[in-house]
Amino acid sequence: MSTPTDLSARYGNTRPRDHVVAWVVGTLAVVLFVSWIAWTSATDRSYGIEWSETDARTSGSAASLKWVVTSVHPQPITCALRTVGPDMSTNGWLVVDLPATEQVSQSYTRKIRAVGEATGVDVYACWRTNP
Repeated sequence: MSTPTDLSARYGNTRPRDHVVAWVVGTLAVVLFVSWIAWTSATDRSYGIEWSETDARTSGSAASLKWVVTSVHPQPITCALRTVGPDMSTNGWLVVDLPATEQVSQSYTRKIRAVGEATGVDVYACWRTNP
């Protein structure tokens, strides 16, 4: 005759403590994941800021760029503009500080000088500037 513990092991019944451990580990994993998402959202300085180029022109070692920045919050923004050469390497940078404005979208135009021949120009990134 078999004992009750042999039958439990045979048919897959586990001890109640195993279920508790699984629930604790699962809950901890969910809490860590949600915390990680909240942390990355809070530290992303470009959150809520969008930009798009509307006109880009290059001639020799100079370039002109017109772009639109959209931000739902009136906050100072900094944008990094870059030029690239024929081999797609960066050969010019311009960091532009934009003032806070009540308008949601604002258009800007800047000229950028490059070290060599500029064959392309773009907005590399925009981020919130701490006041």
